[in-house]
Amino acid sequence: MQRKSPSFETAIVFLQKYLADQARNNVKRLPTIRGLSVLAGVSPGTMSKAVAEAEKSGLISVKHRSGIVMLDRVTGDDAQALAPAALARTQPQPSRKWEHVRERIELDILEGTYQAGRLMPPVKALMVRYGVCYRTLRKALGVLVREKRIAHHPRGFQVPPVAAMRHRDTVVLITRDEIFTPTVPQVQERFRILENECAKHGINLEIAAFHYEGAQLLAPGGGREYEPDPARLEELIGFIVWCEGLDGLDLPRFVASLARHGKPVSVLDVRGDIDFSPVYRGGNRCRVFTIATTVRAGEHVGRFLLKLGHRDVAYISALSINRRLDGLRQAFAAAGYTDGIRTFMIDENAPQYRVNGRDMDAVFQRTILGNLDPSDHVHSLMARALARYSGRIISAASRERILENLPPLFDGALQQRQITAWVGSNDEVAVRMIGFLEKRGVRVPQEVSVVGFDDSPEAFFGGLTSYNFNAPAYVHGMLDFLLNPGPRPTSRVILEPVDIDGFITIRRTTGKPSTDMAR
Repeated sequence: MQRKSPSFETAIVFLQKYLADQARNNVKRLPTIRGLSVLAGVSPGTMSKAVAEAEKSGLISVKHRSGIVMLDRVTGDDAQALAPAALARTQPQPSRKWEHVRERIELDILEGTYQAGRLMPPVKALMVRYGVCYRTLRKALGVLVREKRIAHHPRGFQVPPVAAMRHRDTVVLITRDEIFTPTVPQVQERFRILENECAKHGINLEIAAFHYEGAQLLAPGGGREYEPDPARLEELIGFIVWCEGLDGLDLPRFVASLARHGKPVSVLDVRGDIDFSPVYRGGNRCRVFTIATTVRAGEHVGRFLLKLGHRDVAYISALSINRRLDGLRQAFAAAGYTDGIRTFMIDENAPQYRVNGRDMDAVFQRTILGNLDPSDHVHSLMARALARYSGRIISAASRERILENLPPLFDGALQQRQITAWVGSNDEVAVRMIGFLEKRGVRVPQEVSVVGFDDSPEAFFGGLTSYNFNAPAYVHGMLDFLLNPGPRPTSRVILEPVDIDGFITIRRTTGKPSTDMAR
């Protein structure tokens, strides 16, 4: 019988009540697994298993990238039968306490709590942290030492340095070609960190980038399937898969095919909504990492603003997808302020904001390149440079078309005088907020606090409080797993994604709301 954690029962009981309520209110679309996990107070991995049980029971339909939808025929009475049936199939079985402690310590290593090359806390501190006796802790630490996850040190225990664990030469990064464009700064930062870490430890980083030809996603080399060179398998440490942009792949099947080569696989699932549990059933060494780029990042910002005392907040966005807004709303709803978030958004796909790429290219060729004299050496250099970066220039111009329409949204937020904080969908929007408010004579943060996302260089130079997605933590975790994957998975905790939380970099644009609301 499959062993389940006590939190699984919590998730099932919550889901039973939630589905029953939604069925009675005739609400068909459910929040994401991440959103449900927050409401239930369990991990996304545990909620994923509970949702799978509900799907087996015929209550909901879960489709990749489409969300969770309750089936039309489901009634409140049907939902009430979920918990007894699911718990009967999966009664929890007792586990040895030292195994649970070993798994928790391993997760803490992957999440960066204990860093490579650094001493772990003293044994007494570890006993307090994990709530166990000395004998249980020593058993867990002894197993981790045998697995080479940690090492003995004259002053206690140490996470081995990355360089000391290296035993191969190459890591293969599998991703989509377009994510390296300058319009995605956070992805560029992630890549630079990974490249620097590999270079620091003498590891070769090789990129295998998928690309689209028409509507078809093709592997490096032009085929539909990616296969590493068999002659080079011996020198491979393992694979890193970045799921962004690879929607055209059956990612669980693809990751399983990589793991069958006998190499560990680290997977970065940004949205955290892909079920990779089939990968583990074959005993493959795989670890999924998720980051707070979506709902959870918004929750962090929402809780930060609530702690400062803000109760009415404007969310201003130039994006058509706003999962960060979902997180803000969840944080405020959990605190009892269901109407505390007011939205001001542009639909970037609306006809008035669309820019015809061919028209812009024609303007670029005619007005810029057409005015350069090819016979002049300097003009010729300029023409070649501009032609080389024409795609980036046109992309930036298309983005500017949307951003220039933000001021009416700013005006709308400013007219609602009870609002004390503005949250931009990213730093680019938030920096423009600050400029707008300063021109209108509104003091930041004395009258209005401003927060962004991405913690970009613009946020640093502008003194903007911004959410940092903690790229070094998940890059280090993914690389560390490849270098020391440990034994093949046999326990339930291996199925849990490693959730890497970001943090808020607090700068001069946020503070407590003014007692005088009039502006």
